[in-house]
Amino acid sequence: MADLLADLRAATKHIHEHLETLPYHLALIKGELPKVSALCYLRALATLHAPLESALRSPNSSELSDLFGSCGPKLPAILADLKTLHDPEGVPSPSLTGAAAAAYSFANLIITRLNDPFYLAGVLYVLEGSQSGGIQLKQLYAQVLGVQPDDLTYFGFYGNQTHSKWRSFTEKLAALHPTREQTASVIAAAMTSFESIETILRALYPYSDNDLVFHVSALNPEAGDHPVPQAPKELKFALRAGQRAWKKYDYLEKRFGERGRRFTTSDSCWLVALSQLSPEATTQSLKWLRKVLASRGIPTVILESHLREIQNEMKADGPSSLTIASYDGFLAALESERNSSFDSEMLAAVIHKYDAAFKSAPGEKVDHAAELIVSAWLDRKTGVPEALSSLQKWLTDTNVFSPNWVNVVEEIVVALDAIEVRV
Repeated sequence: MADLLADLRAATKHIHEHLETLPYHLALIKGELPKVSALCYLRALATLHAPLESALRSPNSSELSDLFGSCGPKLPAILADLKTLHDPEGVPSPSLTGAAAAAYSFANLIITRLNDPFYLAGVLYVLEGSQSGGIQLKQLYAQVLGVQPDDLTYFGFYGNQTHSKWRSFTEKLAALHPTREQTASVIAAAMTSFESIETILRALYPYSDNDLVFHVSALNPEAGDHPVPQAPKELKFALRAGQRAWKKYDYLEKRFGERGRRFTTSDSCWLVALSQLSPEATTQSLKWLRKVLASRGIPTVILESHLREIQNEMKADGPSSLTIASYDGFLAALESERNSSFDSEMLAAVIHKYDAAFKSAPGEKVDHAAELIVSAWLDRKTGVPEALSSLQKWLTDTNVFSPNWVNVVEEIVVALDAIEVRV
């Protein structure tokens, strides 16, 4: 029977050794690696670990659960390090675009193989192996990043247990009895991982100033590769608007947590970038986004509020390359949609009545719950069938909310459906 670990080591030995001869690695060893190169390496790692660690928690990975369970999740550590290194004003530094693109490309490849646990094992073999020499790496990266070693949590993740953790991982890998096809999948994944990391490292150092751009992965490693504003002034007010939009509805934090905050931030930057397009193109993009968000339990009223926060920022910040009126077509269409099909005064009365009922319910609460339900109901009636059920399912979770609260949710939906009959 083939020895998977021996085959892996033999197949990847040359490229593994080759990575240590790259300019990036040599500059790191000498303490000469620019801070931006090391910072963007962390960003690239976040982009890779996000889909991988999500997949490792999937039921599809149960066949290798013992192997995957031996690896601590690295994404929280990477995000913590990036937060430590973040500009105190909240605006991320530019990214090296080639590295960001390479990381995004490899992350997409991982996503296409989410149902192949042996492929994921090959990727994990490379990323877990990169923790070897962890204590030395922590010292080297702390030096080039200008922080204390104890400020970093990803490099040297396992601390004094690094060698024992790696030995445990490789023993579990060696104990597997994969088929020929599964072995080929592990090795192919490991080779692709090393090749992708080489592409990333070559893009990180050396580099030219022309390679530096603001990239969405600096804000949210799971956001993909969509455009963001390139002017620092516009980026700042996109972040401010996103922060206010996030705070207005505590539902977002209670349901989606820190991951939701990252998406609100990256979405805010994309929304600002949209305003540089033609009004028609902006409106079409917003219609698409509305359906995506509503189907995932984010009613349109939240998007509408976010857009108005951006418009307020545009007005307050003075002249820029952006157009305040770029969202007007979409916002006007929403208002027309509501007013032409529904009695707006009656809907407002429903919100007022059930706001009071929600406030009187004991236990956990969500601010603006009645407004959110009405918005999701309208989304369902105007072309997003799953909008209301996606929201209602969470708002009626008895592990979170009291029976009284759940009853109010059900009552408001009945009341809304009754309005539909009368209109």
